[in-house]
Amino acid sequence: MSMSVRTSAVVAVVERNRRIGERVGRILAAAIGLEHVACVDEPAALPALVGEETRLVACGEGDIEQVGEWFFKLYPQLRFLVWTTDEPARVMAVAAAQARLSNVLGWPRFASLPRPWELAMAARRLVFPDTPAPPVTALMHWGATQLVWAPRTGLERDRVVAEVGEVVQRAGGDAPTAERVSGVAHELLVNAMYEAPVDAYGRPRYAGDRTRDVALDEGERPTLRLVTDGVILAVEVADPFGGLERAHVFDRVARGLAAEAGAGDPDLAADEDLDGGADSGGHGASGAGAGMVRLYRDSAVLLVDVLRGQATRVISLHELNASARDVRRMAGSLHYFSA
Repeated sequence: MSMSVRTSAVVAVVERNRRIGERVGRILAAAIGLEHVACVDEPAALPALVGEETRLVACGEGDIEQVGEWFFKLYPQLRFLVWTTDEPARVMAVAAAQARLSNVLGWPRFASLPRPWELAMAARRLVFPDTPAPPVTALMHWGATQLVWAPRTGLERDRVVAEVGEVVQRAGGDAPTAERVSGVAHELLVNAMYEAPVDAYGRPRYAGDRTRDVALDEGERPTLRLVTDGVILAVEVADPFGGLERAHVFDRVARGLAAEAGAGDPDLAADEDLDGGADSGGHGASGAGAGMVRLYRDSAVLLVDVLRGQATRVISLHELNASARDVRRMAGSLHYFSA
C-alpha cells in the first residue's frame, strides 16, 4: 500500500523571531495531532508552503496584510490566526473586513510568546471545525473552582453581579479587578436577558427598553459561571438563543477601537452606551450591541461561541497575576466560533 506524501503544510507559521516561531510551531503541531506545521521567518517564503491541503496560516499582525493579499482569494479554505503585542485597532479592522480572520490573539508584553493554551485551542478548532467547544474549566489548571448562577429578573441579576465582585476579591483579585469583572458580568447578563430572547418568529422580546425590569420564562434564563484556578479568572454567560453574528462582534470592536484612536465614527460613543443607547436593541445575542468594545477592552481574552439558533456563550478571561499597568497596556484577544 502506498502512502500519500503531503505537498504543503497543514499549518504555516510566519514569525520574524525564528526561535519563537519554532516554539509556536510545536504548540500548533501538538494541537492538530502532529500534522505538518511549517515555520518561516519571512513572508516571502510562505507561498512555497501553502497549497490545497493547508488549513491555517498563523502570523503576527505586521504581516497579515501581505499574507492576506496573497492568500485571501487564492485559497478559499484558509483560515487565519494572528497575534499582536501592540494596539489592536489595525488587525481588528482587517478582521472586520475579512470573515476568515476570526481569531486575534493578544500577546501579553510580559510573556515570551502568545498564550500556549490559546494557540492550541484556536488551532485545533480552526483545523478541525467539528471539534466541540471546550468547557471553560478546560482553559484552566486542574482543580479550578466554579460557581454558577441563573438569574431570571433584573433584581436577581444585580444580586449576582454584586456576588461576582465579592467572589473575585475572595479569589485574590484587587478592587479594580473586582470592579472590572463585575462590569463585564453585568453587561453580559443585560445583553443575555434583553437582547438575546426572541419569539418563535425570531423577533426580539425585550430589546426595546433595557431599563425596564424583565421576568424571563424558565427556558430563557441565561447561565453565568465564574471559574478560577488562582491564575486565570473567567466569567462565562450563556443564553439559549444563538443569535450573535460574527460581523456584529468584529464591526463593533473595530469601530470602537478606531473611535478611541480618533479615526472612527464620532457618534460611536453614543451607540456604545452601556445602559442601552441609540443602538441597543434587536441584536439577539449575549454580549451583543451596546458595550461590545468595552467587553473587549476589559478582558484579557474574549471568546464567543455560537451554536446558531440554539446557544451563545461568551467567556471573558482575566489574568489575576497581571498588574494594573500590564492590564492597561495589554492587547486583548478576540475569538469567534460558530456552528
